[in-house]
Amino acid sequence: MLKHKIYIDKKESTTLKGIAILLIIWGHIHSLDIIGLNVYHYHLAQFFILPFFYNRTQNLTWDSLKKNLISCFIPYTVFFIFCCIISYIALGTKWQWWEYILGYFNAPGYETKQICGFVFPWFLLCYFFVLLYLSITNKYKWFAVIPILVGCICCVDFQNFTWNSLFRNDPFMLIRASYYFLMGTIAVFLFKYIPYFRILGTMLFVILMVLMYKGIMWDNFIYGITGFAFFWQLSYWLKEIRFLNFIGKHSLYIYLTNVFIINALSLFIPYTILGGLIICFLTIII
Repeated sequence: MLKHKIYIDKKESTTLKGIAILLIIWGHIHSLDIIGLNVYHYHLAQFFILPFFYNRTQNLTWDSLKKNLISCFIPYTVFFIFCCIISYIALGTKWQWWEYILGYFNAPGYETKQICGFVFPWFLLCYFFVLLYLSITNKYKWFAVIPILVGCICCVDFQNFTWNSLFRNDPFMLIRASYYFLMGTIAVFLFKYIPYFRILGTMLFVILMVLMYKGIMWDNFIYGITGFAFFWQLSYWLKEIRFLNFIGKHSLYIYLTNVFIINALSLFIPYTILGGLIICFLTIII
């Protein structure tokens, strides 16, 4: 348990994905956060940091690029078209063809909800570009300077610069991907050069959660890295639980289902604890 390791094995990785997707479902439904842990501050970071700890190199090849394009852009595109059709039929929204194109490119922005009636799974695009930056860096080390520099700029004034401005005007999440690339890079550095950082990070995360419960907030960057240490340690203890392994293997499908259900039912179900439980239940059974 206390072994100083930098790479995560496949079973722990799958379990961690299962835990992370549960956190995402919880984080998407703020009405369920009755104990004030604000999981949306660190739930997505787990997926973005995880590829940095695989015991294999993200190679910059056409096959790897095609695989990532298919797994990220095809679900995103299909989801966009489907939502536009539903929005047109159910809500009667009508836009010019070029407005649909702009909505597709700027889908991370909440303005896109005016186009297709839904807030979009920006995670898919951001994840694709994190993997792309990582692949390019593995082949051309100097390239890492670019996303790291952009990520540092985002950290300077994170709330005003990134979330408010770039969340609405960051085509395909190119810039936010730099932020998470920086987070993954620093996480690798800490795990590599600080012995037993998984244990130290776990302890720090628990302390941060206690402080958060008391209303003392820190930066999402710290939550993301220490949270990864905590959930990696948790996945070590829970890796034999079949349910977590199952949802970890199907995390993409569960994520898309959850996003769709949240948007679709937001028109009919009140934003209460009961409404949140209904959304969770439907996400799991579907």
